Amino acid sequence: MRHIQPQICQHGFVVLFFLLPLPGKGADRGPTPAYYLSAQSVSVASGLCVEIPCTFTVPAGSTLSTRVTGIWKRKETPDIVAASTEASMVSNGTKGRFTLTGKVHEGNCSFSISNAQPADQGFYEFRIEEGSHKYSYSWDKLNVNVTDLPEPTISPVGELIAGKPITLTCTAHPAPQGCKGNITWGGRINIENIYNYEREDQAGKVTSISDITVTPSQREHNSPLTCTVTYSGVSTNSSITLGVQYPPSVTITVPDAPRSPAIWDCTSAGCRVEVIEGTSLSLLCSAESNPPANLSWEKMGQSSTDPLNSSSGRLNVGPVTAHNEGEYMCRARNKHGDSTASAIVVIIYAPRRLTITYCNITGNSVLCLYYKTLHYNFYTFWSHAHW
Repeated sequence: MRHIQPQICQHGFVVLFFLLPLPGKGADRGPTPAYYLSAQSVSVASGLCVEIPCTFTVPAGSTLSTRVTGIWKRKETPDIVAASTEASMVSNGTKGRFTLTGKVHEGNCSFSISNAQPADQGFYEFRIEEGSHKYSYSWDKLNVNVTDLPEPTISPVGELIAGKPITLTCTAHPAPQGCKGNITWGGRINIENIYNYEREDQAGKVTSISDITVTPSQREHNSPLTCTVTYSGVSTNSSITLGVQYPPSVTITVPDAPRSPAIWDCTSAGCRVEVIEGTSLSLLCSAESNPPANLSWEKMGQSSTDPLNSSSGRLNVGPVTAHNEGEYMCRARNKHGDSTASAIVVIIYAPRRLTITYCNITGNSVLCLYYKTLHYNFYTFWSHAHW
C-alpha cells in the first residue's frame, strides 16, 4: 500500500489518500486477502515422475470461467513450465514433461512431472490469467527437490551353498504407478524360475519386486549377478558378487626341485611317483574349496605320518630310503565335505646283490644265468666263462 501526502481542504479537514494494490501487483509486500494456494513441496528421484496436488482460491466476488489460464513458472525467471492453455508459451525444457492436470476454473492447480531432471529442482509459483483478472501466488511458492535415483537392493547377500536352491530378491525404489520400474537380471548363473510382482503402499506408490530361483555351483563362485530396474526414460542397477561355498577337490603335484623325481600315470585320484633312493621327495597337496579346507597327510598302512607342513600342505621326505615307499594320501576337509587323493611312491635303488641261479658246464666252457636285482624289475643276462 502506498501513501500520498495529506491534503487540507477548505473546511480544515485533513484528507488522507491510499492506493490499494491491484491483484497481481505488489505481491512482494505480502499476499492479497482471499488469494490462497495450498500445495506441499515434493521430492522426486531423477528419471521418475510425481503428481503434485494443488488447490487455490480467489475472492468470494470473483468467478473463474473455463477460459481462465493457469500457469506454473520458475520462481524469479520468465520460464513457464506448464500451462492449462496456450501450450506454445511453455519452455522447451519442460514441454511434454510438466503437465497442468487440474481444472483451473474449479480452483485446482495440480500438475505432474515425468522423467524428472536435476535441472527441474527449484521453486515454482502459480499464476492465473483471465482478461484483466490476473494474479500470481508468489507468496505460496512450491519447492521441487530432485534426488539421485536409488539403486535396487538384492537380498539375501550371504554365502550360497553349491547344489542347494535359493531364492534371491531384487527390490526397486518405490515409484508412482505411471512410472513404475521393470526389473531384469543378468549374470552367468542359470535362472531356473523368475517371478515378478508389485506392492503398492498407502500413498499409491508401487514397489516392483522380482524373485529368482537359482541352484549355485562351484563354477559361479565370485561371479557377478546384476539386477537392473528400468523406469520411463532411465535405468539403474545393482550388482553383487556371488559367494558360493562348496566341498574341496584335491590335487597332488611334485614341485620343481633339483633331481626332482619322475612322475608317471597321473590321474584325478593321484599319481605314481618314482624317486631315486638318497634323494629328497616333496609332494604338494592343494585343495580348491570354499571355505578353505584343512589339509592332512597320512601314509597308508601305518599310524604315524611323515613330517608335514600343515599350513602349505607340503610333504617333505629326505633323504628317502626303501622304508619311505608306499601310498601317501592327502585329505582335504571343510564343513561341506572332504576329498582325498593319493600318491604311490616307488623307491628306485641300485642292485643289492648278484645271484647265480644256474650254470651249465659244456666242455671247456661254463654257461651261467645271472639275475641282477633292481627294484621291481629283474634283468636277465648271460655271461660266458671259458675254462
